[in-house]
Amino acid sequence: MTVREQQLCGQPDSHVIDICTAEKRCLITLDIDFADTLTYPPEKYAGIILLRLPRKPVLSDIDVAVDTVIEALKHGADVAGKLWVVRRKTIRQFVPSKNNADPQA
Repeated sequence: MTVREQQLCGQPDSHVIDICTAEKRCLITLDIDFADTLTYPPEKYAGIILLRLPRKPVLSDIDVAVDTVIEALKHGADVAGKLWVVRRKTIRQFVPSKNNADPQA
C-alpha cells in the first residue's frame, strides 16, 4: 500500500508510521526524518527502509535501490525492528542494542 492509496498524503510522519505499525507493515520511504532513531526507534516497528537517492534521481536510481532491498530480503535479511539506509547496491543497517542503539554497517 502507498501513502496515496491509503489517503495519508500530507499526514504527519507520526501518523503514517502509526498506520504501518497497526498494519504490521515495514515503511519504505524517501523521508530522512525517519532516520532519527530517537524519534522513531526501529525496534518499535516492523522495519523502516530509507531510500537515499542521488540529488537528482532518475527512475533507474529508484529501481536499483528497490532491487537492493528485494535481493537482501530474498537472501534472508530481516528488516523487522531495524532501520535500513539503502543507497545504490548497499544497505547500512541500524540494529538497536540492549544498552542503547549502535549503528552497524
